[in-house]
Amino acid sequence: MRTPAPSLCWVELSGENPRLAREELRSVLRSLGEGALAPEPFPEPFVPVSGTSETTQRELARRLAHARALYRPLGEGGPADIARLLGREGSQGATARLRVARDEEGNRREACLRAWGDAYRTGGGRIDLTEPERVFRVVPGTQGPASYLLLEQVEVVDRTGFHARRPSQQTFRQPVTLSPRLARTLVNLSESPLGGTVLDPFCGTGAIPREARLLGHPVVVSDRSAKMLRGTLQNLAAAGISPETAWVADVSELPGLLEGLPRVSALVTDPPYGRASSTGGEGLTELLARLYAVLPAVVGAEGTGVLLLPHPDPGLPPPTGWRGEALGLAERVHGSLSRYVYRLTGPDHASREGTRAAADGEPPLT
Repeated sequence: MRTPAPSLCWVELSGENPRLAREELRSVLRSLGEGALAPEPFPEPFVPVSGTSETTQRELARRLAHARALYRPLGEGGPADIARLLGREGSQGATARLRVARDEEGNRREACLRAWGDAYRTGGGRIDLTEPERVFRVVPGTQGPASYLLLEQVEVVDRTGFHARRPSQQTFRQPVTLSPRLARTLVNLSESPLGGTVLDPFCGTGAIPREARLLGHPVVVSDRSAKMLRGTLQNLAAAGISPETAWVADVSELPGLLEGLPRVSALVTDPPYGRASSTGGEGLTELLARLYAVLPAVVGAEGTGVLLLPHPDPGLPPPTGWRGEALGLAERVHGSLSRYVYRLTGPDHASREGTRAAADGEPPLT
């Protein structure tokens, strides 16, 4: 039987978009400056993270949008080893719920579930499927097809808040309104440090600044449409949020407007592309080119830009010294519109945190 490292935890990602979920997890670890994705094989959607304290684990559960829960590993081995582990845990006398990953199907899954539940009861524990004191998961292990991993839930990601903040509940809405869950994902992908200011220059209905502020980031908002800015401020006020600064402004005006204010650490936005929101007759490529031109001055060489686009790649070279990453499909809105995430990182971004390499326990997405 294999005993796990004490600083290892496992994050259960949500299954809708595994690629984006894993990149969000990696980005949040970089922002927090602690923990790394373990490079060993792992059973999707469970991802091992090494080097995390309990404080970081709580913060992961608070911040992540594409995750369900965090677990501590209790041990790995064959079916008999898992039974012994559960018997030992049952000696504490607590009520528990035990779930087996879907990978173990059919009669074998049911037989294992019965045997492991019996082992927990024999040890002195009780099974309670409704309000258990402890929750265990058994997932495929990392040591081959006969290996299993026993996990205990330590943190649950509260996803009910996203539902409460859904677009239909907003006072100001547009036909294609960004969901709070995707907005939070974009903020997390920006790798803005804790307390770093986030700017949305096409603030729309305010989903991005709202999620950024809920994560503790000061927010700056602007839009060249007075109507959209008013709508954003209305929705933010309903959530009890006040931006640091708000302007009716074109992106080309931002460097001058931000002069003398605290440095913005990340620009995160869903720019208009002429479908549900107007570009004022300007093509998306031209609009993005103007945004690229001011991005280094707005966020500095240590900052980032995260864009939600109707294509996987904007088709523009990044600003000099910057790196562009296509992070893949974010969502399909309808038959003719999908949204993709694209991230721009400044030449000094990695050195700002000093821990980017640690968070990259596995290779970046390609």
